[in-house]
Amino acid sequence: MAAAIALQRVGVECDVFEQAEEVREVGAALSIWANAWQALEKLGVGRTLLAHGSKVDRMEVRTWNGRVLATAPLAQLEKKLGLPAFAILPRPDLLRALTQLVDASRTHCRARCVGVEEGEGRVIARFEDGQQAEAGLLVGADGLHSVVRSHLHGNVKPRY
Repeated sequence: MAAAIALQRVGVECDVFEQAEEVREVGAALSIWANAWQALEKLGVGRTLLAHGSKVDRMEVRTWNGRVLATAPLAQLEKKLGLPAFAILPRPDLLRALTQLVDASRTHCRARCVGVEEGEGRVIARFEDGQQAEAGLLVGADGLHSVVRSHLHGNVKPRY
């Protein structure tokens, strides 16, 4: 969704294809660091999302028995940056905010990518239901077992 918003902002028409039956979150929360807050600000949702998140003002690294090894005073960094240095944000809130900025008519659910073909300056994404989409650019965000990544790099096992 973030890529679609950024592309739309610079005049690139784009469609989002989601393999699930609906656009919905998976997981509980995300750790959002300062650079991500800056990106969310540029997309126009940073301040709105901040109301849904929990800022972390201080972090500590401790040993197994509780002895403090290191401390990060994040509140001081926030003052310097003007944005949270680190916060926890519920995934549903992030997805909802981003989804509202993408034209709903250009979001296609139940569109599981099963193949990719490259042609003369074009790429074709083929979907499980037999449909296909053709464009000048394909952004693959199709999960751990990415069809797009496999097309580019072969069936290489993902590495941590």
